[in-house]
Order: sequence, then structure tokens, then C-alpha cells
Amino acid sequence: MGKWPTVSAAHARKWYFEEYMPLQERILRCHFHKEQWIEDILLTCREKGIRVALLSDYDAAREKVVALGYDPSFFDYIVSSSQLGGLKPCGESMRKLIEMTGARPERSLVIGDKRKADGRAAERVGAMFRCCK
Repeated sequence: MGKWPTVSAAHARKWYFEEYMPLQERILRCHFHKEQWIEDILLTCREKGIRVALLSDYDAAREKVVALGYDPSFFDYIVSSSQLGGLKPCGESMRKLIEMTGARPERSLVIGDKRKADGRAAERVGAMFRCCK
């Protein structure tokens, strides 16, 4: 038997949503800040009618957007990978998100902070990618 006791799925789910995800939000509020250049891009997209979607690998994506200080209304879609079928670099999740926006992959730009996850997901669907950190 392993060193960790067996935990029920219900217990693990309760911990994830009631402890882990709120902890992530608190960490974002305390240790990260809104970047003005990101807000400027979001505002410009909104003014020009360019659809913007956010794909988070983990749940509570909207709450994390707020914790970082951004207005969720800047985004047409805010979804987590679990809603679309798999963590990045899962191409299927990225493909579904792009389909939700009504855009074609080759006319889509994915901006992310991880080349191995965000960049590969974009590559798998034929979208452009720019890395920002």
C-alpha cells in the first residue's frame, strides 16, 4: 500500500474547489499585478470588434481573471481546459475554443506564457503564437 491514504473522489473534488482553487486566487491577488499593456490590448480588441477568448488549464478561470485585476467583460469567452477536453497542449481544446469564437485557426493568434503548452496547442491547430512572460 502507498504511503498516502486513499481519498474518495468526492473528498478530492471538495478540496480542489474549496481549498486549492481559492488558494490560487489569493496567491494571484498577493503576488501578481495587472499589466497595463495587456489591458491596452484587450481594450483595443474590444474597440475593433476582435473576439478574445481565454483558455486556462485549470478551473476558476473567471475568478483568476478578477484576482489579477482584469475585467472579465474584456473576454468573449473564459473557459478552462477541463470544459473542452484536455490540458494544453491538447489541440482539441484549442480547436474547440477557436470554433467557439467563429474564427479560423490560421487567422487566430494565441498569446501565452508557456511555449511547451500554449505554443504547442496553437501549433497543433495551425494558429499563430506569441510568447509573453
